[in-house]
Amino acid sequence: MRTPADLKRHTLLHTEWFARTDEPDWRMWLLAAGVSDVDWTRGPQFNDAALAIQAAIEGQGVALGRDALVAADIKGRGGCCGRSA
Repeated sequence: MRTPADLKRHTLLHTEWFARTDEPDWRMWLLAAGVSDVDWTRGPQFNDAALAIQAAIEGQGVALGRDALVAADIKGRGGCCGRSA
């Protein structure tokens, strides 16, 4: 992926945050990145962020995660620790 718009060609992995409203979701991230042509609702839903991150590491899609929690897992794997726009 070179730009956020490239996400339209990737599976989005979602984490069900339950009552936590301060956690990012794809809708918020894509809006912040200025991307409007990606269907943020598509892709599997996980009830645990660690499972979503593991699925991303295994190549099943792209997940959102906090830098501090995922940086060590994706270092050297071609992933990125980017911030929303």
